[in-house]
Amino acid sequence: PMRTQACSAVSDIVLAAMDIVSQADSGSAAVSQQFVDSVSSGKAQVCVLTPLLQMMNGTAGDGYAAGARFVDVSKLTLDTVHMLLQSSGRSIMHAWSVVFDIIHTVLDTPQATGAAGTESRQPGYLMRRVFPCLQLICSDYLEDLPPHCLRRCIECLALFGRQNEDLNIALTAIGQAWAVCDFLQGLQPTVSGGGNVELVSTVLAASSKDTHEAIGEIARMWWHEDLADVSAHATQQVLWILLLHSLAQLGCDRRHEVRLGAIQTLFRTLDMRGSAFDAWLWDAVVWAVVLPLSRYTLEQRSR
Repeated sequence: PMRTQACSAVSDIVLAAMDIVSQADSGSAAVSQQFVDSVSSGKAQVCVLTPLLQMMNGTAGDGYAAGARFVDVSKLTLDTVHMLLQSSGRSIMHAWSVVFDIIHTVLDTPQATGAAGTESRQPGYLMRRVFPCLQLICSDYLEDLPPHCLRRCIECLALFGRQNEDLNIALTAIGQAWAVCDFLQGLQPTVSGGGNVELVSTVLAASSKDTHEAIGEIARMWWHEDLADVSAHATQQVLWILLLHSLAQLGCDRRHEVRLGAIQTLFRTLDMRGSAFDAWLWDAVVWAVVLPLSRYTLEQRSR
């Protein structure tokens, strides 16, 4: 179909353009200084990757919106992203947000529809196409991610763990949490100063709201607060607690396999990495991770 041919052409152009970006980044391409500057600032990468995002979410224009939700368009786009990560991942730099936006289009929207054969009509088809992209990021590129994209990576792992279309992907996403743990552990030991000061227990004691509701508000604050450089102690604290809090939430999943995998990963992490945690992080773990998970477990056993 013409739609498939057009998308293939866009994918080829994006791959070729990103190859030039990689060469400019390494200094091996004969390009203008203006282009080199745009690569250094990340503008070039954003311009190259944005058409892929438009192909996924249908923002290229009213005439294209309907076609953007066809399975063949999504498949070509996700395959292109995976090839980019394999060949030019180091050169993405400031455009990682676009990559995570593309991943989120699969997690945030229903299964794409359209003509593409029997396999594409099966539940979880696009999940299985996009998840290898996140796996590649977790295995090869965590050190290249800015702090807000590290947080989005943790969020994506949690969303893949919660999705109901493919149980194997949910379990694998929980296992990928170890890659993030290893990365955060590699940033240790952190300096003793410059971290979060107000303990979670102190915030809860001063709150007039129900403990569960108050913890939910604190967690939402962690997801949205500004993060400094990844070497900052406060940033590392937030990334750790978000990872552990996400595992605790997966520990409340209705599927036994997901609950078991998340709880095992959570407590193995506390056992093996907890010696590096400071007082603020342990206080947050107790009040926002361990106690809510224990309360949920006791409630389920009493039913």
